[in-house]
Order: sequence, then structure tokens, then C-alpha cells
Amino acid sequence: MTPEIQSLLKLQRIDRRLELLRRELELRPRMHSEKKDRLTAIEEKRSEIQGMQKDVQRRIDGVELEGKSIDAKVEESRRKLGQASTNTEYQGFLVQIARYQKERGVFDDQLLELWDEMEKTKALAKECETAAAEQRSIVDEEKGELEKELASIRKEARTLLSERETARKPIDAELLATYDTLFARYRDRSIVSVEGGICGGCNMSLSPQIMADLRGTKPVHCNNCRRLLYPA
Repeated sequence: MTPEIQSLLKLQRIDRRLELLRRELELRPRMHSEKKDRLTAIEEKRSEIQGMQKDVQRRIDGVELEGKSIDAKVEESRRKLGQASTNTEYQGFLVQIARYQKERGVFDDQLLELWDEMEKTKALAKECETAAAEQRSIVDEEKGELEKELASIRKEARTLLSERETARKPIDAELLATYDTLFARYRDRSIVSVEGGICGGCNMSLSPQIMADLRGTKPVHCNNCRRLLYPA
């Protein structure tokens, strides 16, 4: 293996690690953002349920007000019943009271349904509150860990960037430009070994001339994928 290839392999290892760190810097905040989005969705659902509770309570208040109005009519009819001067009037007030009581029964049934609906929304609200608290705890805990991890990744990346600059200096400018082009395409598989006459990158057979050139001191490219080669 030529000194140039050794230098390029070292550079490739550094660039590979830097690439992984860059991905981590992008991926980890994105994953944390997904958890925050989840928390936002839960809180929005909770707000929606709270709105449902207010609507149910508004309907309960309306039905109770109607019920009180009917109760007042029943009381008034009973008062008049006691003052009835004829049997016809008396029977009329009885019929009126029965009608009001029937109406009151309808409102009572509506109230029972509304109270049942309110209990269900309260249960949903409690579930959302619990889920929100749990998710908020996850987000807060992960935020602190994420900041530490990102700081550590950035520190390592700064060190590697310094090492990368040092590693690039002794490499021929033309060869370095070739490597940069290859790395942009193949990433950490830009410089590969050759085993049994096969390119370690594209797995294609190499020509006899390429195999002969590998015994020399100049950089050799695969005749198929153009990767830089070195003997295993």
C-alpha cells in the first residue's frame, strides 16, 4: 500500500466519522422535535376536550334552567289548584300539572344523558392530562440530555475537523480533488481493497492491467466504478 493511499484511508476514516456526526446533529434534534410535536398534539386534544366540556355544561345549564321554569309552572298550577272554585277548574289544573310533570320528565332524561356525557369527557380530559404530563416529563428530560449530547458531538467534530485539516496537507492537490469527488459520490466506500481480482466497491472483476498497476506506486482506479484501489 502506497503512502498516498494510507494518507487517504486515514482521511476517509475522519470524513466517515464527521459524516456520522453531522447526521447525528440533524437526526437527534429532529427526534426530539417529534416528541414535542406529540406533546403539542396531546395538549391540543386536551383543549378540544375542554371545549367539549364547556359545551356540555352549557347544555346542562340550559336544560336545568328549563327544568326550573317548569317547576315554577307546576308550583303555580298547584297554588291555583288549591284555589279552584269548581270541579272543572280543579280537573283542568290537574291536567296542566300532569303535562308539566311529563315535560319535566323529558328534561330529567336529557339531564341524565348530559351528565353521562360530562363524565365521559371528564375521563377523557383526565387521560389527556396524564398523557400530557408523562410526555412533558419525557420532553424535559430528553432536552437536558440532548443538549449534553449535542455539545459532546460538536466538541468531537471540532477535534476531527482539525485532524482532517492536518491529514489533507501532505496529500497531492490533484489526488485530493479526486478523493473529494469520489467521497461526494461513494462516501466511506471511496477507497476500497482488492481481493481475488475483485473491486471491493462495485464487486466487478478488474482488468489485468489494473491488477498489474496495483503493484506500482501510483494511485489506481477501478476500471468500472473509478474508486481508488489498494491491495488487501
